[in-house]
Amino acid sequence: MDDDASLIFLADEKIPPAWCAYLEDDREIGVVWPASNRFVLSDLARSYLDL
Repeated sequence: MDDDASLIFLADEKIPPAWCAYLEDDREIGVVWPASNRFVLSDLARSYLDL
C-alpha cells in the first residue's frame, strides 16, 4: 500500500488566486472548482491526476 497521498480541494466556486497559491505552494493541495459545464483544475491538481 502506498503511504503517500495527494490532496485536492474541491471548491463549489472559484477561489481567490491568493488562496489557490497558498493551498498549492504552502500546503501542497491541488484545487478544483466548477466553471459553466466543466471543472477548472489548478496546475498541482492537474499533475496529481496525471492530466
